[in-house]
Amino acid sequence: MMMRNKILVSLIVLSLLPSLVFGALGIVDYYNEGDDFDGSIYQDRPLAQTFTASKIYQIKSIKLKLWRYSEVGNVEVYLKNTQNENPIGENLCSEIFDGNLLSTEPTWKEINIENCPSLEQGKQYAIVIFVPSAIYPQRVNWRYDGSSSTYVGGMRFYSLDNGASWSSQSAQDFMFETWEELPPSCDEEHLELCLTQGDCEGAGGYWYNEVCNASPPPYLVFPSNFLASLKTTAGELFNDLVVPLVLVVSLSISFWFIEKVIVVAQGNLRESKKDK
Repeated sequence: MMMRNKILVSLIVLSLLPSLVFGALGIVDYYNEGDDFDGSIYQDRPLAQTFTASKIYQIKSIKLKLWRYSEVGNVEVYLKNTQNENPIGENLCSEIFDGNLLSTEPTWKEINIENCPSLEQGKQYAIVIFVPSAIYPQRVNWRYDGSSSTYVGGMRFYSLDNGASWSSQSAQDFMFETWEELPPSCDEEHLELCLTQGDCEGAGGYWYNEVCNASPPPYLVFPSNFLASLKTTAGELFNDLVVPLVLVVSLSISFWFIEKVIVVAQGNLRESKKDK
């Protein structure tokens, strides 16, 4: 049971790593629906998908719709430039992961990539995948739309010689998404970015002086020893005022009672003398 709990905790931590490392991510370029075929990647048969950067941004994560058949070893993912629409040149950035952890059913796989350069808006790039140790029929399959693709920023490529040359399928596209790190926004850690009272209070801040603050206004802040001082003062007031007052009232009642007793006794004495 203890080992199972440790494994569960490890999986939870791993699932949180992308957000811990990169923060909030936002999708930029993508083609992510309509897949109806598989492209197989193994040994010297890499595959690639080109895309056109829709803005200036830095890729932090790439998501691909993949699945594996049998044990496949490591999967290598590269971002490359293109020339005449073909993948070419040095790798701009890359990531390697254990392909044996891929699902045996088509599933979106997130690959976090560090140190990618900023992409130029309007320029075409290529996502390239190698699985060098997989020998057919061992393979990684990349889902693609082979019948009704509507993506116009790139196309599907395959290579039969380990990427030395490429052939294109202009009416077909692999499933892919590129993601960038979003700039910070109004939240508990960035209250200075909250520009309205509603946003400020929604983020847990305090709105005054036309800005969002982490602490309440000074006139709402009591000294740390305020309540203790209040209790002490109340106790002193009780001892100085209430206790003497109770004593005075008690003595007054006692004197009144004694006076009544004396009056009654005197009355009884006079009645006794009359009877004699």
